[in-house]
Formats: sequence, structure tokens, C-alpha cells
Amino acid sequence: KNTPEDLEDDVRALTTVGTSVIVGMRYEGVWRSTDGTNFTDFNQGIQDTRSNIGALATVGNVVIMATSGPSPQIWIRRVQ
Repeated sequence: KNTPEDLEDDVRALTTVGTSVIVGMRYEGVWRSTDGTNFTDFNQGIQDTRSNIGALATVGNVVIMATSGPSPQIWIRRVQ
């Protein structure tokens, strides 16, 4: 998987919360894994902003994501 189309799905942000790995990808949104292999969709509330993920951070078990672009948005989600 190294075609130009695949590169559009590049990782923009990566963080961990406890035993979870959280990955923010351009065009694909935010995904979560608890075993490092299988990822589940963690996009609730950001479907319209997937293409603009700019930054991802954690404070304790809370994930904070910011989008880039002319109308930036902040997305906050607690990881259980």
C-alpha cells in the first residue's frame, strides 16, 4: 500500500490513553485500538471534519482534537 491514494490517509496525530492507542488520520478520522492491531472507529461527532485533523492531545483519559482550516473545531472525548 504505497500508492498516492494511500498516502492521502496519512497519520496526523498519535497518542495513548491508558492501554488505548488513539490515531488521527487525514480523511479517515480518529481510530482507537486497545491491542495495537485492531482499530475501531472513534469518530463520533467529527464526521464532517475528518479531512482537517490537525492536532491530537490527551489530558488524563480525555482526548482533545483540533481541526485545521478556515473554521477550526475542537473535539473532546473521554476514553473509558
